[in-house]
Amino acid sequence: MTIRDFLRIMRQRWRWLLGTLLVVLAVAAVSTLMQPKTYEASARFYLAGSNGQGTPVQRDDLATYAQVVSAPAVQKVIRQQAKLGPSVPVTVSATLSDTANIMTATASSGSAQEAAAIANATGPALAAVAPQFSQLLSGAGSVTSTAVQPAEVPASPASPDLKKALELALAVGLLLGVAMALLRHFMDNRVRTVEDLETLVQRPVLSIVPRVGGGHRVVDTSDHPSGAMVEAMRRLRTNVKFVNVTNDVPAVVVTSARPGDGKTTVAANLALAMARDGYRTVLVDGDLRKPGVGSAIGIDGSVGLTNVLVHEVGLKDVLVEPEPSLPLFVLPAGPVPPNASELLGSSAMQGLFQELVAEFDFVVFDSPPMLPVVDALELEKLTGNLILVARGGQVSRRELQITLKALETVDANLSGTVLNYADHFSDDYGYGSKYGYGEQEMAASGRTRSRRSDKRG
Repeated sequence: MTIRDFLRIMRQRWRWLLGTLLVVLAVAAVSTLMQPKTYEASARFYLAGSNGQGTPVQRDDLATYAQVVSAPAVQKVIRQQAKLGPSVPVTVSATLSDTANIMTATASSGSAQEAAAIANATGPALAAVAPQFSQLLSGAGSVTSTAVQPAEVPASPASPDLKKALELALAVGLLLGVAMALLRHFMDNRVRTVEDLETLVQRPVLSIVPRVGGGHRVVDTSDHPSGAMVEAMRRLRTNVKFVNVTNDVPAVVVTSARPGDGKTTVAANLALAMARDGYRTVLVDGDLRKPGVGSAIGIDGSVGLTNVLVHEVGLKDVLVEPEPSLPLFVLPAGPVPPNASELLGSSAMQGLFQELVAEFDFVVFDSPPMLPVVDALELEKLTGNLILVARGGQVSRRELQITLKALETVDANLSGTVLNYADHFSDDYGYGSKYGYGEQEMAASGRTRSRRSDKRG
């Protein structure tokens, strides 16, 4: 994994990273604040001793006093010196300086005043009980304690330390967040990015279609459309033109691996983009199982392709022109037949397709998804050109693999893919409106349309 791959994964899985970090910080903060407060105070005192004959106390004996500071006999005297109740715990430790008879007593307590009192009482207490722990002093010997630096009442508790706890939690949370993001990424079987789609399908991604938020029309038939969806469709239109250079048939089938990936929206917008570029275009609803073009465009789809194939009506009788200013025509699906695959693979469909190619500059088919049925393969036999729409973050690698296997089995021509519902952080779309070339392209489209408008059936 390269640094670029790692950063891409973190950008995709930032919610897992941030969520884990916040949980760890919250747990650390709550657990720290729930801990009882402990105050610490330290006092330094000088110990001097003699055995009554002028012989100083040995440092070994003084070191012993530091070790017995927690003995009951010592703590009893400390409690008396500090004027503490019998139920108050005495927690104190002592250390002897390496160079002098100076001892440091550090006391801890739930009360700041008690901590200071215990620390200050430790020196006199040790001096009082010292003869009990030294043979040299067991006679007339004595030890005196002189305060060098008395303990002061601490202003803040020594623990819990919220700042240190949060600093540690931040480091742990980041590590766990990164681990969770990586784990989620490698366990995720869904296709999310252009890299995922290209690596799996081994075909070019013809366009990246962003999510369309509230207030935006999914299929905009107006004269002057704008937005990221329109820019994505212009890119798809341009790439489809290049793909179609090697194909003598000016037609394409738009399908997906599974329902709900947005194939109908892509097919309708592609047809609109071709029409806005001056191509006399027809959008055919070839999804005879669950027609969706009519509702996407906003037209009545009760009569259409099915009626033409069974010779109930003629083609021109059911073609709909949703926007008179655009050379776009729509052939709805009509009533749902019991034998959709047979109709799409019939000689009547072949004849109708030839009529459509002769009548229009470009034909766009919306077909059923690949996994439930094989209708898209019947249409691909006619066009020799198929585009696979994949919904980012929803379609799984397994679903796409099954779809690709079905296409390979019949030697279908998969021209490319479209990543639909792409996240907004992608840098691959949406820059067109910043530079204002949309209106220039519309003007150019108008000039192109005037050159092509003389083609009629």
